[in-house]
Amino acid sequence: MKTVSQAVESIIQVKPFVAEALCEGLINISSLARQIHPMVEKQTGKEVKEGAIVMALNRLAPQLNFSLNRNLQKLLETLGDIIVRSNLTDYTYKNSSDIFKCHAKVMQELSSHQDIFYTWVKLSG
Repeated sequence: MKTVSQAVESIIQVKPFVAEALCEGLINISSLARQIHPMVEKQTGKEVKEGAIVMALNRLAPQLNFSLNRNLQKLLETLGDIIVRSNLTDYTYKNSSDIFKCHAKVMQELSSHQDIFYTWVKLSG
């Protein structure tokens, strides 16, 4: 069977919003302990005092904070470059037999304008 700390950790890990709020100090720990009390007892297979759950939550918060920050850092490192553009205009045209010819004409016209950003999206399905 699991220890109280292991049970609390496994319950909080499947609730990412609770974990984040716990790290930020936005949750009443005693109230959270009362809420997860039945789940902790079920996982440990024994009677557990709420004070033990409170202590496990207090010990867990710094570990979660470190883990969340490390995971966020990994995500940002793998994300790559982000380009933000403003003042964009979106045009939508009905599909037709000569739409490719029209796009070719537009691209020909835009080729001499280095300050224009042009993208074309084809949705399949």
